[in-house]
Amino acid sequence: MFAGYVGGYPDNKIRPNQPITRQEAAVIIAKIKGLEENPLRANDLLDGSSIDPWSKGYIGAVLEAGYMAGYPDGTFKARNPIKRGEAVFALNNTKKDHEESEEITESIDEEGISVPTSPSSSSGGGGGGGSQTIAVTTITVSGAGGASTITTVDGTLQMSVNVAPAEASNKSVTWSVTPQTGSATISSTGLLTAVANGTITVVATAQDGSGITGSRQIIISGQSTEGVSNKAELEAAIDNNSITNIVLISSITDDIAQSTARTSSFTIDFGSHVLTGNLDITANNLSMITFNGDAGTRIDGDITSSNRCYSKQ
Repeated sequence: MFAGYVGGYPDNKIRPNQPITRQEAAVIIAKIKGLEENPLRANDLLDGSSIDPWSKGYIGAVLEAGYMAGYPDGTFKARNPIKRGEAVFALNNTKKDHEESEEITESIDEEGISVPTSPSSSSGGGGGGGSQTIAVTTITVSGAGGASTITTVDGTLQMSVNVAPAEASNKSVTWSVTPQTGSATISSTGLLTAVANGTITVVATAQDGSGITGSRQIIISGQSTEGVSNKAELEAAIDNNSITNIVLISSITDDIAQSTARTSSFTIDFGSHVLTGNLDITANNLSMITFNGDAGTRIDGDITSSNRCYSKQ
């Protein structure tokens, strides 16, 4: 405590018998290693917004340095007690000498503690001196030029990764997209293509079997397709003349009554979701509204239109 690596609680207690959390471990490691706080890196986590402010910068710092890692689902789970394997993994990663770290990992594995993301050795034949396999410890995802938005119709953004450590044996990653309120596709080389307005998370997963992931949130706008998840978003999309395809990304329970001056036809794609409520659209200048799927099943209510300009497909 005198050195400043560990602090007490607001009630002036140290609570030595209380399990240490992942965020507390991150703070201790970051302070011992003299790392600069990096809250922006922590914001890339899917649960970054729920991390306590006093630990967020330190969590970002240890992630960036590769001393700790998030979970495969893109979260950090800061308030969870740190597990023995996770603690050993973090301590091993603070070692500068890979051979020393390797010996520690092997002795712990023999005691039955599983550290699946730690480095491992493989014998090279003939009495010692085998090749060393170095696992990925952290992945940082970024867009070209630091971009985190796509604003053009069907626009693209090349994603890239910084994999640590630099001497990792296999730096290859698998790309994927987690939709939040938007939609996009991504190629095997990391080329992201916008599909629907909203927010998505780009995830890169290490191919070395470590399970390490990195993620970056991307905001998409300017598309003709809009993903909606509630009454307000659906009504706004109906009233937006530039949106030609509205996609439900979750079921909605509410009556929708929207008067719009839009002139362009549009489609509502329900997918596997249901609108529980009446849909009443006043659009005298509109030629056609198309419902993809069985509208009679997907809308649990009445469909009305000022000029009956709708069809079911």
